[in-house]
Amino acid sequence: MIVLLYFYAPFDFVITQNGDIRNDSFKTIGDYIILMCYYMKLLKVSKIEIKAFIREFEKITDNYKQVVSPNIAALVIHPDLGSRMNVLKNFL
Repeated sequence: MIVLLYFYAPFDFVITQNGDIRNDSFKTIGDYIILMCYYMKLLKVSKIEIKAFIREFEKITDNYKQVVSPNIAALVIHPDLGSRMNVLKNFL
């Protein structure tokens, strides 16, 4: 049985009732951040702490974009990362 965690266009995976991950290859770091936030929510971590984690990740990626060349940043950081993080924050 598949339980839909969050199935909007920015999310490529579904988490089943027993915690299995389906339909995602985890190609970007954003996928792992989403997964970590999902597990934090399961562990009853407060929304404030989860959102602080997301903000810190966004700050780190913004700093990274400023330090490296735009060509390198485009390879490492997926272009839709910002929109995916916004959807994640709205989910919480």
